[in-house]
Amino acid sequence: MIDISVIGIGNILLGDDGFGVHFINYLRGRKSIPEDIALIDGDIDTFSIANYLSESKIAIVIDACDFKVGPPGSIERICAEPQKLKSLENNLSIHSRSLKDAVLLASIERNDLNLIIYAVQVGCVEPKLQLSAELIKSFPILEEKILADIKNFKKEEKYEQKSACH
Repeated sequence: MIDISVIGIGNILLGDDGFGVHFINYLRGRKSIPEDIALIDGDIDTFSIANYLSESKIAIVIDACDFKVGPPGSIERICAEPQKLKSLENNLSIHSRSLKDAVLLASIERNDLNLIIYAVQVGCVEPKLQLSAELIKSFPILEEKILADIKNFKKEEKYEQKSACH
């Protein structure tokens, strides 16, 4: 079992949809995340993502979303409890199978999932390998938020028994 994992999901072939994967690569290059934290490229495979979630005491998921609320690069922090996710529509993610599906699959194996989702508003989802400039600008902001979460989790000696949502 992994204590804390940061899982980036997305399709890098579709511009901003690949945000989560690009962000994980950014974190690996920065080396700001403590070595005992797993940085995982979750791609878009719902079953693999469900497996990563169920193997983590606390999972922080990074995904591109289309909330149509804020400008591209806006960041939303969502404390995701599997029971509450059942009532959400499938618009939590822009992938063909949703992040909601992965969470619900993982919750079959573990009913005590500790999950935080950082959803980043997409700008452009079309066939290209680059992220839009607005999303790249959000990297340091999101990095700061994740580092703060990790610091808070590590303050609590038995974080595996506490909820990730404060």
